[in-house]
Amino acid sequence: MKLHHYLCQHSLTQKQFAELAGIKQPTICLYLKGRRFPSPKTMAKIMAVTNGRVTPNDFFIHPSSDGDTQPTKNPKQSL
Repeated sequence: MKLHHYLCQHSLTQKQFAELAGIKQPTICLYLKGRRFPSPKTMAKIMAVTNGRVTPNDFFIHPSSDGDTQPTKNPKQSL
């Protein structure tokens, strides 16, 4: 489940989720925009707060228009 969907389903703001996870709200915003990816330590916090509903794959795979999954580009990778 994407983090955005988790927040919507649980009526949580970015700030509320950030406080629960011990992550800064601007960092949550960057994750939601796909401009930054969680470190393993931060991912563990996200998984703990979401009871495993948001996983590392949810940050790297998204459905394409035809229903297949396509990897999300990591902005840190050079072309």
